Amino acid sequence: DKEDKELISKIIDIHPELENLLKEHANYDKEIKELDDLPYLTQEQELQKKKLKKLKLKNKDMIEMILSQYRK
Repeated sequence: DKEDKELISKIIDIHPELENLLKEHANYDKEIKELDDLPYLTQEQELQKKKLKKLKLKNKDMIEMILSQYRK
């Protein structure tokens, strides 16, 4: 949300891991959307999509953990 975006812009320079996590999160999202755009998924692609979703969720949890340290 807007508050999180403002917080991220304030702390991203002092927390370099946050920038990496945000980039990874965007990449996972992009890969999932690319798979979603396919008319059908092979079994391997379906497994890859599930793996990406788990990684994205783990990534989001890590981002949230960092942000929670700086929230008022």
